[in-house]
Amino acid sequence: MEDYLIKVLDITSDEPFLKIANCMNCDIFGKCCYGGVYLTKSDEEKIRRFVKQEAEYFSFLPEKYIVRDVFFRKKTAVKKLDCTNKSNPKYFEKTKCVFGFDSGECSLQIRASELNLHPWAIKPQACWLFPLKLLFNNKLSPPPLRIEPDINFVPNAHHKFMWSLPCCRPYAKGEPGAESWKTIFKHEIEYFATQGKP
Repeated sequence: MEDYLIKVLDITSDEPFLKIANCMNCDIFGKCCYGGVYLTKSDEEKIRRFVKQEAEYFSFLPEKYIVRDVFFRKKTAVKKLDCTNKSNPKYFEKTKCVFGFDSGECSLQIRASELNLHPWAIKPQACWLFPLKLLFNNKLSPPPLRIEPDINFVPNAHHKFMWSLPCCRPYAKGEPGAESWKTIFKHEIEYFATQGKP
């Protein structure tokens, strides 16, 4: 088992210890989808094929559901969201990914499941891996701890946003309900190892 983990994980340490294992149990379910998500070429191709194939289901999407940011990177478009949560960072936009339902659920994941596909078969890699990080060496690392510098040069404001999410809050070893990040994100790690690699 340890050899398998070494192949896909950047570190084999059990830290950090986290508590949330299911997005549906998150007290701010869907908050992580506020700005849409950046797409790999594979993500974009899968999504475009799927939306065309399931055109009736995705009739709620705008014409441009994949857009370019100011640096010409492809990402999912966003829609307006009435969010009044004062705990949000100042830069937090009142938006949500166009694929997200108001309930917080992802339409790509819901439709894939309805069609008996793996729930993440169409979902962008950055979404189903979150909050794990895919590093430049194509290995996974845990959510960032507050004391860590951001190795991917993400703006500090975004780093603080991640720390505000339940799935990124570290707990002390032995605290009731706290488990190793490798246990909490076991399914994500296994899926990445078997078919999630770019």
